[in-house]
Amino acid sequence: MNHFFFNGVDAATGRYSHSPLEAALVAKLARSERISPAEAKELSWWYENIVVTNHFGPMDGVDPEDLGQAGWGVVFAHDCDPAIREALAELIEWRRQQASTVDERFFRISSGKDGHRPGESKLEFLKRHNVGPGPADPHRMPYYLLVVGEPERIPFRFQYQLDVQYAVGRLDFDTPDEYARYARAVVQRERAAADCPGGVRRAVFFGPCNKDDPATQSSVSEMLQPLSESFSETRNDLEVEEVTGDAATKSRLSHLFNGEVPSLLFTASHGLVLSGSDSRQRDFQGAVVCQEWEGPNSGSLTPEMVFAADDVALAGRLNGLILFCFNCFGGGTPRYDDFALRDSATRSQIAPHSFVARLPQRLLGHSENGAAAVIAHVDRAWANSFIWGKAGRQLQTLESVLRRLLNGCRIGWAMEFLNQRYAELATDLNGVLEDVKYGGDPDEMMLSTLWTSHQDAKNYAVFGDPAVRVPMLAPVERASRTAGSPRRT
Repeated sequence: MNHFFFNGVDAATGRYSHSPLEAALVAKLARSERISPAEAKELSWWYENIVVTNHFGPMDGVDPEDLGQAGWGVVFAHDCDPAIREALAELIEWRRQQASTVDERFFRISSGKDGHRPGESKLEFLKRHNVGPGPADPHRMPYYLLVVGEPERIPFRFQYQLDVQYAVGRLDFDTPDEYARYARAVVQRERAAADCPGGVRRAVFFGPCNKDDPATQSSVSEMLQPLSESFSETRNDLEVEEVTGDAATKSRLSHLFNGEVPSLLFTASHGLVLSGSDSRQRDFQGAVVCQEWEGPNSGSLTPEMVFAADDVALAGRLNGLILFCFNCFGGGTPRYDDFALRDSATRSQIAPHSFVARLPQRLLGHSENGAAAVIAHVDRAWANSFIWGKAGRQLQTLESVLRRLLNGCRIGWAMEFLNQRYAELATDLNGVLEDVKYGGDPDEMMLSTLWTSHQDAKNYAVFGDPAVRVPMLAPVERASRTAGSPRRT
């Protein structure tokens, strides 16, 4: 594949939000990449000392599944509204009880003078708390960290950086009531979890295959179908359903959110993209484009083609769903374009301010029993990121994350596979760019693939408490199907 596609569609035109890029142009973007010396040094150390030995996450001897060993903490902006902290009191107290059973230092609140300060990097924040690089030592800083606040106060970049070393999630709502609803739902679900013996986990893989659209055609054939088949063939304890192609309609997705809610929903689609001057951007950016969209030559999109936050029924129950959303801007939008040439005179502004996407906010702050967490991209997603040149399909990282989630592991611990991939790719990319700096001339396709995969791995983020798990649902009647095959609709 000589062109690189984004998983995003312009709402006004119906065309790709960004034209497919030739390898030569992507290589030019890669050559302009700037990784700071401190960040490059830390990522290289992390890869060489942690990833290579397959020991990433908390320090050796710490069970990442036990909050009493790994610890849990929350990072507020230094000037966070006290009403937000009060709204989260039920969750904070619940986690304090779990994390401080061995040592009170394993539970930590960073707020006020100890909270995140404007412009502060991950390294600066940790240094101020007497923490250096390396595996998380809960005596100094808990492994699970919940960042609270909008990305204009605590930037997405801080979250990315912190997530290499720790298990990080973010909460950002418009009102204290939404924080309180989320906190209450998490605590109530976890208290009730022991009362669901014999429950099952149900995974649904959802993805349209739109007309004249290589991006979604590839994501269905090279990602969704192989993933669903893999879990069906190896896991008799799961309910697995594949909803792809003509079946992947807005109506079907609405039913999955508002009716037959699974434990884990993995969606791969285009995300809706709007101009920063469009008043609708805040509410619709990153919404899921469904099968009703007839491809890049069909004109502007209508609400009937897109599943957005307003389509989540407020009267329904989401039962602690975890959503893994593969599309452009599904998790959020930065103020400035991360994909501009770094040597450009000015960076392109794509939004009035950085923001968390409305759909994750609506799911997590639901009026009833909301979602537990959302994994999604900040900025653009690359349709090519799971295909590695001539080596073809590379799903090991995604499959490992999903397998750990469906084994009931905490979401922050499951995400370490993506953090590992980011550290490895960033180290490899930095090495290639160093060679370029001194006259090296790498293969453009190799450099392009390396850079897009690095950007893709970096931009995954967790929204919600990083200590939550994929829920067990009450026993359901198993769909009759041939052993080893997913149920397809």
